[in-house]
Amino acid sequence: MASFKRIPVIFCALAVVLIIISVSVGSCIVDTNKKAEADRQIAAAEQAKQDAKNEAKTRHENSINAILNLSSQGESEHHIDISNFYYQYPELPSGCEAVALTNQLKFYGYKPSKTEIADKYLPRDGENFRDAFVGDPYNEVDGVTILPPGLRTTANNYLLDQHSDYHAYDISKKNFEDLFAYIEHGHPVQIWVTMYMDVPGEITSTYGEDNFYINEHSLLLTGFNKNNDTVDVCCSLAGNVTYGLEQTKQVWNQIGKHALVLVKDSEGEAWAGYDQNN
Repeated sequence: MASFKRIPVIFCALAVVLIIISVSVGSCIVDTNKKAEADRQIAAAEQAKQDAKNEAKTRHENSINAILNLSSQGESEHHIDISNFYYQYPELPSGCEAVALTNQLKFYGYKPSKTEIADKYLPRDGENFRDAFVGDPYNEVDGVTILPPGLRTTANNYLLDQHSDYHAYDISKKNFEDLFAYIEHGHPVQIWVTMYMDVPGEITSTYGEDNFYINEHSLLLTGFNKNNDTVDVCCSLAGNVTYGLEQTKQVWNQIGKHALVLVKDSEGEAWAGYDQNN
């Protein structure tokens, strides 16, 4: 008889166990659902963040593309007056690139000295003149050059320190006449040619596909006159000079079609046809 009396107790114990199991399972389901919802919310937030980043990147790329592919307004002539500029001598006999950049910055109202750009912002390297200056800009026989990728870094580091809304853009490898569009919009263009627009001389250094010519020189293209087939330049050796358009084009092409321009961010947005809010 005692064993029969224990049966209800056993059933009660089983019922309690089943209830506990049911509650535990239900709790696990609730926890699993909460975790799944939390994971969905995190994933949605991450996706929204990535979408915003992609949208910003697209706007930025569109703005850059608009700057790099600026269309001409069809003017037959245009001239930018640069009367306040530095000559490279005596301090920087081999530093024409730094001085031309300094003259660009002065044109936009900044006040760097030519030695400040050369000393503080010009990257240096022993052989890579694409991304850094090779040689000594203070030494007339020991300076090589720096090409637009490296000088773009130079310019942007200076502009960053000035909290500027201007940026430097490498607009190399275009057709020479495409550079006129920037001048029409009021932007002098730094180009790599030769001293006094002479025929390029001996190649004395090579890095990758780029050559450095013994009489290579960098200056600012400041104007053009299609009717007279002339261009204007601001040169740290000769001052404001006019050269033949075809002569300049031929030299520029042979040197490597290198060019750099400074553009205000808002102008890039306007050329791209939208407002860039980030």
